[in-house]
Amino acid sequence: MLKTRLDLRWRHFFGYKYLGPIRSDAEAASLPTQIGGSNWAGGWNFQDTDGDGAVDPDDRVIIGNPHPDLLLGFNLGLNYKGFDFTMFLYYSIGNDIYNYQKYYYETGRWGSVLSKEALSDSWTPEKPNAKLPQLNIDNSNAADQASSYYIEDGSYLRAKTLTLGYNVPGNVLSKIGGSARARIYIQAQNLFTITGYSGIDPVLSNVNIGDGNANDQYLGTDLGNYPTSRIFSIGLNLGF
Repeated sequence: MLKTRLDLRWRHFFGYKYLGPIRSDAEAASLPTQIGGSNWAGGWNFQDTDGDGAVDPDDRVIIGNPHPDLLLGFNLGLNYKGFDFTMFLYYSIGNDIYNYQKYYYETGRWGSVLSKEALSDSWTPEKPNAKLPQLNIDNSNAADQASSYYIEDGSYLRAKTLTLGYNVPGNVLSKIGGSARARIYIQAQNLFTITGYSGIDPVLSNVNIGDGNANDQYLGTDLGNYPTSRIFSIGLNLGF
């Protein structure tokens, strides 16, 4: 099983640096000995960081950071005649996500369903420049390693709340009962998210995803948590 915990010394992701699929037998022969001896065309090419001619645990490095460089919040507001508009935008910049889901839908481990990209853009002799390694059971040992293959930019911009309201004029209220104040509004929560992350939701939860009390060690790891719900509301505020 793939190990994705944070490196406890730095609270960063720690693993092998992935350089892409091995393109040909000639390239395979020229590379350092890979994990599990997987020096073949279509295999995984990891960086020999210490230059000793073999990829082993000593070659692991920091491969990502789950902590954002910057968090921003924007409150926008506009009033026009009886209408009011407010929006709260939230921006997380510079955090990485360890996309554990790729372990299943891009490598075929455990007989899982494959993504469209895995079916169309994995290495074959006819497609030596494909993006992904070969779908090959012999690559399973390499796929099991924590590596930068699974690291993605988790930055996102989300509309947390958007509200549009209308204050009913007093002359209208006097005709329907004389209420002093009335405001009708519609509200949307988590209306949209702009992100380059390929997973379902870049906003992750680390609650009850680890082993016992180790949930904090899975910070920034996408283990398939339920995405944030989009909620729509209609309301009426009355004052007398």
